[in-house]
Amino acid sequence: MKLFNQILSYKSGVILFVMLLICSSCASDSSAIDPLVNIQKLTGKWRVNNAQEFEEWLPSETYPFRGMVYSGEGNKKEHITIEKVGDDVIYKAKVFDQNGGKIIDFKMINCNENEITFQNKGHDFPNTISYKFKSSNNMEALVSGKRDDQPIEMTLKFERVQ
Repeated sequence: MKLFNQILSYKSGVILFVMLLICSSCASDSSAIDPLVNIQKLTGKWRVNNAQEFEEWLPSETYPFRGMVYSGEGNKKEHITIEKVGDDVIYKAKVFDQNGGKIIDFKMINCNENEITFQNKGHDFPNTISYKFKSSNNMEALVSGKRDDQPIEMTLKFERVQ
């Protein structure tokens, strides 16, 4: 009888362990967000603040993800890419009339179902760029940082036009 109770106790322990392992695996899978899934939500042509300013992201199944910012007259203002560098996801911006044409990197610091945030604390303005997905055709970008030691925060409202 003692041996039977030990075997039963052993089997119960193994079953409990396996169930806990399965549950923890399911929990971690459901909370993991693949950044590329959110980045792909950017695909398309977006009008900024109902003006003739646009941000356009080209479709891609994998990194790098490429985009541009331009005016309605076709004047390119900025090249943007999102790349995987090691374990990090990096937003790279090259603004033609700023930073001496140098590319500025922003590391992804947050990614959930409705938002992606990139940051570069060493850059003055912006040092944080956050895309918030409101619907499949509407998003906002919160751009913040400091200029002349004064905090600046701008919200750009985007509407998908293509």
